[in-house]
Parts: sequence; C-alpha cells; structure tokens
Amino acid sequence: MDTGSSNQPKVEKSEEVQECEKSDPNNAPEGALRLYDCAKNNLIEELSALCTRHAFNSDVLDFRHQSSGQTPLFVASFYDHEECVQLLLDAGCNRDLPDINGDTPLFVCAYMGKTRSLKRLIAAGADVHKVGKNGKTPLQAASKRKHADCERFLATAASKEEQTCNIMCINPGGSEVCVIA
Repeated sequence: MDTGSSNQPKVEKSEEVQECEKSDPNNAPEGALRLYDCAKNNLIEELSALCTRHAFNSDVLDFRHQSSGQTPLFVASFYDHEECVQLLLDAGCNRDLPDINGDTPLFVCAYMGKTRSLKRLIAAGADVHKVGKNGKTPLQAASKRKHADCERFLATAASKEEQTCNIMCINPGGSEVCVIA
C-alpha cells in the first residue's frame, strides 16, 4: 500500500467534524466527513482526488452535518469556494438540498453575496425559485441585502427559465402541435 506524501499540507479536522465524530462516530458514511472538511477548508486538490478516486453515492455526497444540516456543497457555497462547488456539482451533489433552516446553497449565496459560487450553482441548474427561510426566493434575498451582482444573475436565470417554459411547437405546415407552459 502506497502511503506517499501529499503535496498539500495535512489539515486538522474541523471542530464540527470532531464534534460529530465524538457524538456518534458511526453517524457518517465512509468519506463523508473528509469530504465536508475539504469543502469547508477549500482543499481543492484533496477534494478532487477524493471525487476522482471514489464514486461516492448520494449518502456521502449529500451527507448532512448533524447539528447544521449543511452538506459539503452547502458549506463550500457558504464560504464561496468556487472550485470546490464545481467539483461537488460535477460529482453529482444535490444542488437544492437545504440545511436545517430550509436554506439551499443558492439561497445562502444570494443572501451573503457569494457571486462566484452562485453563478456555478445557477449554471448547474439550481432552482432559482425555491424559497428559503422566511419564504423568500434567492432573488428576494439578494435584493433585500443589496447584492446587485447576485440579483442580476438570479433575475437573468429566472427570466431564461420563464422563456424556456413558454415554448410553442409549430409543425412545418404552420399548425400548432404542442404548447409547453
């Protein structure tokens, strides 16, 4: 077994992961806590290696931290770790999974003005209409907090979504075949 050295410095487990392990070490599926730590601490190379070497199932990718309900994608979005967000999306994370407060990764990006991660989530198809705490959409949260860039990207995404949903199919003879609303 090769235990070669890594180019990346060894990072201690976060307090959240240590707390989770102490309270119930069998609570998390194999690899989930390390994935969470990599996402939180922006350990891009290690996260990439984990996602490449292991075909994680949704139990690992969408593992929710026991006290916050935050997934690795949520925490990467919260800290605006854009490359980690993309790696997790590419690995198949659920982009709309909320934390215990009902907030999605997209909502937290909008609320906190995390434009880079917000753009990645929108490009991956995150639900721009899903409401978070207080019944607000990501667009409403960005607007209220005066995050103009986030507001602009969300408004554009919502507009494109609406245009996509109002398609009328016409056959070559000119008669209406179907309407998708």
